[in-house]
This record gives sequence, structure tokens and C-alpha cells, in this order.
Amino acid sequence: MSKGMKIFLGLLALLLMALLCTFCHQGGIEADLKSRTTQALADAGIKVDDVVLNGRDVTLAGKVGSESLKQKAAEIAAGVWGVRTVKNELGLGDLLGTIKDRLAAAGIDLPDISLNGSDVTLNGVVPSLEIKNRINAILGAIPGIGKIIDNLTISAGDLLSRIKAKLTSLGFKLPGISLDGKDVTLDGEVATAEIKNRIGEIVGAIPGVGKVTNNLLVKASVDQAMADAQKVLNNLFSVKKVEFRTSEDAILRRSFPILDEVATVLKKYPTFRVAVRGHTDSRGDEAFNEELSQRRADAVREYLIRQGVARNRLSSKGFGSSKPLASNSTAEGRQSNRRVEFALN
Repeated sequence: MSKGMKIFLGLLALLLMALLCTFCHQGGIEADLKSRTTQALADAGIKVDDVVLNGRDVTLAGKVGSESLKQKAAEIAAGVWGVRTVKNELGLGDLLGTIKDRLAAAGIDLPDISLNGSDVTLNGVVPSLEIKNRINAILGAIPGIGKIIDNLTISAGDLLSRIKAKLTSLGFKLPGISLDGKDVTLDGEVATAEIKNRIGEIVGAIPGVGKVTNNLLVKASVDQAMADAQKVLNNLFSVKKVEFRTSEDAILRRSFPILDEVATVLKKYPTFRVAVRGHTDSRGDEAFNEELSQRRADAVREYLIRQGVARNRLSSKGFGSSKPLASNSTAEGRQSNRRVEFALN
């Protein structure tokens, strides 16, 4: 082999090695740029189908939810150190249609969905916490979605059953529980302030629960409050009484103010139940007296309901002349025996 040929072959080998080094180095550069560009887009909440590198030139491919998101993706890619040019081939996809298709494919009834650019807001009621979480997971995996604003509420039936199950599992006697959307109100009696506070904390920590209004009363306080309320009612009727038309159940107008005071007291203590008791003197037929006392107790009950006292808190019963306070042999005694009483329980 001539000297010239050896020199030529040597130069050719050097050229091939240089090309190989350049190719390998370029491949490393492209992999690094692709990784950093993809990460920068992800950090901004932008998901694209592909980031293609040709040297230091970047091509963005796929679909996004809005024109503003498309432009933002190009700006972010151009800001990555080492990127020379950005070719933006991102298309505008039907983001709302994609969301609906994905949820329908998962067998989920569609909530109310609205878009603001690539950000998605969810409103409405879903049957369970599991469905709520699944919807968020499905949307989070869709390319082009930005922020997910989840205003979904869980249906009252599921939320109530989960609250009851949680309290029961911890050995608590169930209080009165009412729901207004995701807000919870607790009513009833508990033995101690510690139990009251603990129940409030447990309910507040249940996923899906909003505001907790803890109206639980400690039993000692309840007993005292009931005694105070009963005393107020007794004092009212120590100087006044409910009057009716003779032998009728029609309440005389001059008795309305005292019954209005009774309604005010009862509404101040909304957890107490009230028994309205009607009584007569012994004059006349006993069967008639018992029937009349029942009608009068019913009339008072209905009056209080019209003044805003809950119907389910009130009961009424007529006793006729069977429970006198005084002798029926005198006019004064008979007047004392014709009365309406209120018993709290």
C-alpha cells in the first residue's frame, strides 16, 4: 500500500470518528433539550403530545385547548436555555368534547363543565366521593388541561350516610344531623363538652363536608335551660290565662298577646318539645268537657304553629275536669281549673 493511500485511509478514519462523535453529542443535546422543554411545559401546567428535536430546533406537536395555551407553550419552549428555534405545530383540540367523551366512556354522568382557556371548572352534584375523585383523575390525564377547579358537591344521601357511618364506627350516639348542600348542622344532646367538640371535629374532617354548625347541647346545660324556660312559662300564666268563648274552642283576641309570648319563648329553645294540655271545670257532661278541652288544646297548638313554632315539636291533649287545681265547689276554684298548661320535655 502506497504512502498516499495510507494517509488517505487515516484521514477517512479520522473523519468518520469526528462524524460519529458529532452525532452522539448531538443526540445527547437533543435528549437533554427535550427533557428540559417537556419539564418546563409541565411546570406551567401545559401538556402536549410530543416535543420533537432537530439539533437545537424544537417542534411542538399535538393539540391544546386554546389559542392562548398554544402561544404560551411556544413562549415557554423558546425560553428554555439552549433552544434555538421553536416551530409551533400545536393544533386546537375540542377540549370540552374530549372531556365529555372521556367521562362518558368511564360511565360517569356528566357534571356541569365550563372552560376558561385551558382551565376547567366543575359544578354540580355527584353521588359519591369516589365518583368525584375519579372525575378529577380522568381530567388530570387529558393533554391540554390546565387548572381544575372542583366545585362538585356530594349528594346529601351519600354524605349523610358517611357521616353516620363514621360516628357509629367510633362509638358515638348519633346526634341530629341536617344538611344544606355540603354544610352540616348538628343538633341534640351530649353528655359532655368534650364529646360535643370531638363530634364536631370528626364531622368537619370527613371529605365533602363544608361548614359545620355545632348546635349540640351539653346535657347539664339542657336540663337547666329547660327548667328556666318552664319557669318563664309558669310565670306568664300565674297572672294571665288563655281565654275562650263560652263552651267553644275559639280563642279570645285578648289572649293573643300571651300566646305570642309563649311562641317567643319556645322559639328561643328550638330543641324542646312542648305538650299543650287543656283542662275544664266539672260543670256539665264529662264527655263534653273532655272533648272541649281537647279542641281548646288543639286550637292553642295551631295558633303557636302559625306563630312559627315547628309543628313536630307540639302535641296537644285534653283532660276534661280530671286534673283540677282547686275545688270545683266555688267560682274561684272553677276559674282556676279552666286552664291551658304547657309542659316542656
